[in-house]
Amino acid sequence: MAHSNKILFSKPDRAGMVKVSRFLSDGSIEQLGQINSALSDNDEITYVATNEQGEEIAFPTSDFTEIEMNFSRYAKELSEKSQYENLEIKAEELISRERSINSIRLNKIKNLELLKSF
Repeated sequence: MAHSNKILFSKPDRAGMVKVSRFLSDGSIEQLGQINSALSDNDEITYVATNEQGEEIAFPTSDFTEIEMNFSRYAKELSEKSQYENLEIKAEELISRERSINSIRLNKIKNLELLKSF
């Protein structure tokens, strides 16, 4: 399935958490992660971007634009990984099909040789 890199940011909830999603080509939405904010000692807001497994996808920063770019990059990486996995599956199917065809051909040759021997 093809993925889009169009990112959707929710409104912050009461705790300041923003959910991050992306649109898929079939019209559905896939959750990518979330952004949490924290107030530092010098009263600066720091944003922490995490994926769905809770792993940070970038260094915490006070620049929200950088967080947006990191999620765009993350969505692109997920899309590329998914495309690569789909190609691997297709390659395995083709290899399996080729083996089946070769087996059929070999059996056909054996049957022809067997018939000639009579």
